[in-house]
Amino acid sequence: MKPKKQPKKLGAGSTSYRETVDSSIDRANVQFLIPQDSRLYLSAYTRKRIVEKVEWCRQNFGIVQEWGRGIARHTVGRGIFASFNTENADWNKAANLALENYCMTPTQCDVTGRRNAYEMQAHIAEQLAIIGEAFVLHSENPDFPSPRSGVGDCPAFYAIEPNDIATPPQQNGKATEGIHDGIELGDFGRARYYHVRLASTEFQAYDARDVSHIFHAQGTNQSRGISPLAPGVNNLVDIHELKRLETKTAKTQRLVSLIIKGTKAAKGRGAMAALAAPVEGVDQVDTQAVENLYQGAGAAIARMGDDGKVELITGNTPSPLVNEYVTDLLLRDAAAGTGIPVEFFWSRDKLGGANARGIFAQADAAFSLLADKVIYGWFERFIIRFIEWRVASGLLAEPPQNWRDCIAYRRPRRVTLDNGRDSKARIEELNHGLATMRLIYDEQGEDYLTHIRQWIREFREFEDEAVLQGYTPEEAKQLANRWRPLPPGSAMSATQQKGAMPAEPIEAEDSPEDATEDSTESDNNNAQNDSNS
Repeated sequence: MKPKKQPKKLGAGSTSYRETVDSSIDRANVQFLIPQDSRLYLSAYTRKRIVEKVEWCRQNFGIVQEWGRGIARHTVGRGIFASFNTENADWNKAANLALENYCMTPTQCDVTGRRNAYEMQAHIAEQLAIIGEAFVLHSENPDFPSPRSGVGDCPAFYAIEPNDIATPPQQNGKATEGIHDGIELGDFGRARYYHVRLASTEFQAYDARDVSHIFHAQGTNQSRGISPLAPGVNNLVDIHELKRLETKTAKTQRLVSLIIKGTKAAKGRGAMAALAAPVEGVDQVDTQAVENLYQGAGAAIARMGDDGKVELITGNTPSPLVNEYVTDLLLRDAAAGTGIPVEFFWSRDKLGGANARGIFAQADAAFSLLADKVIYGWFERFIIRFIEWRVASGLLAEPPQNWRDCIAYRRPRRVTLDNGRDSKARIEELNHGLATMRLIYDEQGEDYLTHIRQWIREFREFEDEAVLQGYTPEEAKQLANRWRPLPPGSAMSATQQKGAMPAEPIEAEDSPEDATEDSTESDNNNAQNDSNS
């Protein structure tokens, strides 16, 4: 009976990738093991050690501090403001006013009374840029109880230090299985509890539904965030060491200004007797003694023989090559992890126009993505809890059914290099109906409704002031129509707006010379305004 034919085994792989995986004497053999559980990419020790090194860099590098603060500044600005835009205008106004007062009062919205809501936004953005994660506990403030019985205290937040999320030690022989780096995980790797270290030996477990954990998960099942500076933290340490070495070398060269060669003295005579040759007949100098003598002596002249020689040391540090090595390689690689090119904060003067625009566009995209994490990772949940509490307490009327879907967020002004050109482009889009007033003002970090109300209010004020100056109401209206700018979202002329404005303007009473002077003065004022903008 013939043996059963075995199935054909698959080969080791296509030869097109052998160059990638095979070892070579031309490069180091990279050793990396992929764990079965992607959570194990980052152990508790590794993450904590990275945080320690990154914090050291933040405290010793001004540029690293600016990375954190600058990124937070452009991401949040003065604050990401929320407003409600339901069909009930009265409820919107009351809710917006209550929310604004609440967010601006740190003693109410923060359990510790340390930060208001907008400062907390900046803190989260800075933590994400440097540490890589942020934790915020949704708690209650006992200093602001509800006026209704059965309703809890006013919602408030509590910022948790990332290193305080840790696995508690075993107590009474009870193992801490299922807890990975302070997070107790359930099915599908979903967080169930966060274990917070309140003291050196005291831990408190908080339900995951009460904690906002904001981070970027690089691995599929990653449960903790990792610092964006992790790939370049050793580069920052190298920069610090190079700086110290170059500084020390430069100081040493200034301190020791002379090299003395051929030093020789008779044995037993003078302070330099120890420098004589130790063996008779051998013309050698105790160079170690010379080095010890001149380490801290500065410029000096010692006894020399007939063949002695004096040379002046010229400083050659810091080398310009070191500067290029630090800036173009080490610093650039360290900053790449943040998503913001290093030129955005460093050596911007070397960029051309096209390069600067590309870098600003890349930075603006990074700021926008980070703002999304701040808004939808914490802030939206934070304001919804407050409005629900205020409604339950009877301090705010019942909202429309879909009020949670009618929250708009006003972000800071977008980063751009060409304010003038962008302003003209926005005006063109608005006049041709390709943009709305809300979109235009949102990009500028302003509330569009406030500007529209003021825009309309000034029409009435113009007419009232004209009447006070002696014009009839009809003349005042005609004057206002001449002055009134184009309404938003329309490229039509002022005299074509629904027939509301007269076809013929009022004849000017001034002489032609006066009109020309007024026109010139107006043009100059407009040019000055354009320059200022």
